[in-house]
Amino acid sequence: MTISDTVTAGKRPRFGVFARLGELLSLTFRRRPGVFLGLGLLLFIVIPVGVVSGLGALMSVVDPEGTLTDTGIEAATIALAVFVSLASWLLGTSVLTVVGCDELAGERRSLGAALRHSARRLHIVFLLGLVASFLVALGSVVIGILGLWVAACFSAFMPALVWEGRNWGALGRSQRLTRDYRLPIMGLIVLLYLGGLALFFGSAFFIEQVPEDGSLVSDLLLSLPVLIQIALFPVFCALPPVVHARLLAIKEADSGAELRAVFE
Repeated sequence: MTISDTVTAGKRPRFGVFARLGELLSLTFRRRPGVFLGLGLLLFIVIPVGVVSGLGALMSVVDPEGTLTDTGIEAATIALAVFVSLASWLLGTSVLTVVGCDELAGERRSLGAALRHSARRLHIVFLLGLVASFLVALGSVVIGILGLWVAACFSAFMPALVWEGRNWGALGRSQRLTRDYRLPIMGLIVLLYLGGLALFFGSAFFIEQVPEDGSLVSDLLLSLPVLIQIALFPVFCALPPVVHARLLAIKEADSGAELRAVFE
């Protein structure tokens, strides 16, 4: 089963939770592993950690006695680190969305073109991302499952924004696309979380049996839970393109190229 599954006349086509799970894992680890894993590592881990570490080192040089602690300068430094890290995360999510949507539509553009395309809409991604995140968090606080439902409702907003070019209408577009299919999308999200938790706790249990002898193999095995967490970032970034592509195939029978050309 693929995103172009045959639609039976008169019958609502199935979303196909397990087929979609296979697609997003294939997209991340087989079809575009260099982009998803490499760029994910750079933008989600290396840059944020580097920024935080660099600013911390700068503060220790500029203020070795700690006299600026609890001052406006320290607060501004922390705010700058958070902003740069958040911008890096959003850019990474946007770029991987563009790459994933292109791949599922049978197209490819250069990584530089995907970066430029995403950067032009970064301010919209930032603001709408805050709105969507707030609504998901609010739903989770009120009723846990409500947050999951809201996440499913907005699961296609990033492709609608950066790939279709819907910009400020991306949240509404996502709501329309996901209507009638939010329960299976919720199931896909839950499967991803459960799979990630199983891998994380399974690896944690496994490394308890590994002797800490200082060898390279031992160090790699001990870092396995961290490596799994790093790999999960791009996997979750593959979810919106897969959901979006399947919903387009179901509701609009769209190949992707014609629709995107209208908004570029």
